[in-house]
Amino acid sequence: MRRLTHALLVMALATSSSVRAQLIFEHITPADGLPSDQVLALHEDRNGFIWIGTDGGLARHEGVRIRTWHHDRKDPRSLANNVVWDINADEHGTVWIATDHGLCAYDERRGDFDRVLVTRAYHDHTSANRIHRIMPDGHGRLWLADVWSW
Repeated sequence: MRRLTHALLVMALATSSSVRAQLIFEHITPADGLPSDQVLALHEDRNGFIWIGTDGGLARHEGVRIRTWHHDRKDPRSLANNVVWDINADEHGTVWIATDHGLCAYDERRGDFDRVLVTRAYHDHTSANRIHRIMPDGHGRLWLADVWSW
């Protein structure tokens, strides 16, 4: 799998009644506000915001601005790690962020994160919290895929 480097390329597919499609391209780069040029994850939330996970932090494209979050070791409500592998939302609309150091739930009211750490898995706390994929199953559970270290 190839990662897009140096920019996030946004494509919008607009269809008309004649079923012709028009591709609209927009480049979004760190100069526009992205935390990094290495995009690892994308998600559209129920408000229409586009969440962008990078190897240097998290961004949310709000149409007129790009809001960003980064890890701050002094702030327990900051992003758990700057490497964001996946973004998804559960049936309640909570946006979940998978990082190299645990799972984060975005608190929309406060504008920050609650961190969730896996404490028992494989007898290796560090490996268990390198979460790469999140999938809500519609029954109130989140399925997580982590990284195995051999």
